[in-house]
Amino acid sequence: MSVDKKLLIKRFILYIAGLVILCFGVVLNTKTNLGVAAINVIPFVFANTTEITLGTAVFILYCILIILQCLIKQKIKPLVILQLPVSLLFGKMVDFINMDVLNFTAHSSFEGIIMLIIAINLVAFGTTLVVEQRLVPNAPDGFVQALADKVSSSFGRIKVCFDVLFVFLAAVISAILAGSIIGIGIGTLASMIFTGVLCAKYRQIIYHK
Repeated sequence: MSVDKKLLIKRFILYIAGLVILCFGVVLNTKTNLGVAAINVIPFVFANTTEITLGTAVFILYCILIILQCLIKQKIKPLVILQLPVSLLFGKMVDFINMDVLNFTAHSSFEGIIMLIIAINLVAFGTTLVVEQRLVPNAPDGFVQALADKVSSSFGRIKVCFDVLFVFLAAVISAILAGSIIGIGIGTLASMIFTGVLCAKYRQIIYHK
């Protein structure tokens, strides 16, 4: 086996491992009762107000973001289309972990805080592994990067705007469907503040960048 092929296999294994770790972080974040991460708050609202599962809601949202990427780029690129099967796999893993593995919620604020800290670290670590393999980006990151390129802005700046918009939309949707605001709390804010910081830290530790 050539060196290049071995390297590709290693990257693929790390990519899948990153997706699994990311899934655990995403699901654990929804169990804290302290608020859900911005990117997942809309799926969380739909999962708690309709018959749609959390994984299905995530998949639907990712499909919308993939379509928006195509519209922004004004062309259909292979890396964008490949996000569809990855999003489907991600959604299935979210449902499996949510229903069969992490089938519990925090019973106190202390438990919630501990779970939130672990969840944010899992999301940051998983995201770092996925991004650094430079294979297929997950749909939210792909959308943010496409929009950043379109408006000639930085990924970080667009990501902040993206998160704020999603929290606002989730508040509106939950107010309509549930009659109150659900899924938004201190955990949402903590995820927005610390996930990016931890991604940079893990990137430095693992890849010395």
